[in-house]
Amino acid sequence: MRVDVGAIVENWRFFKKQAPSAAIAAVVKADAYGLGAVQASRALAQAGARVFFTATYGEALAVRRALGEGPQVFVLNGPAADDAGLMHAAKLTPVLNSLAQIKLWDARGPAALHIDTGMNRLGIGPEELAHASVALKGASLALVMSHLACASSVTHEMNALQRTRFIDAATLFPKAPLSLASTAGALIGADYHFDLIRPGIGLYGSGGLDTGNPALSTVATIEA
Repeated sequence: MRVDVGAIVENWRFFKKQAPSAAIAAVVKADAYGLGAVQASRALAQAGARVFFTATYGEALAVRRALGEGPQVFVLNGPAADDAGLMHAAKLTPVLNSLAQIKLWDARGPAALHIDTGMNRLGIGPEELAHASVALKGASLALVMSHLACASSVTHEMNALQRTRFIDAATLFPKAPLSLASTAGALIGADYHFDLIRPGIGLYGSGGLDTGNPALSTVATIEA
């Protein structure tokens, strides 16, 4: 398989044009969806990307070593008891998904907060928001984020509902930048862009929509 990192950069630039008022992160979790996180991250950083998302501490550490200390590297799964101190030492930014993770991180450094607005996978639930806001009082929040459950269907009513829930919840954290959209969400419209978008599969050639996907650059080619 041949991987064209130049095509990854072109796709990142596509999303940059889609959301000119937002920062454009690069999701390189799962070894950049199996296409090589180190080489993808280096190419994206050279193109101007300054925010990266990984899933685990190990993934984040590999990206940090490849890019140096400049870019911000988020860890979507958040800290665990055996790696919280290591994350802090490597200047990685955990995404806090539960009250337990908030307590474990204990304001060691900047962190993101994930609010569950309907995806029901990761994040602080609505019944925990008040406790989270108290626990994070005085903490350095680099980002407040959520994830759309039905963004692949542009007209799905869940998208607008989650956006409303997200805006309401974010009022508890008024100083933090906001992020709701990943690949498909970024294509719904500017109302979903907020301060930062998080394209993942879109960087590697898939628009993520059920229909009407944009013509993105082909990243991986099978040769035999």
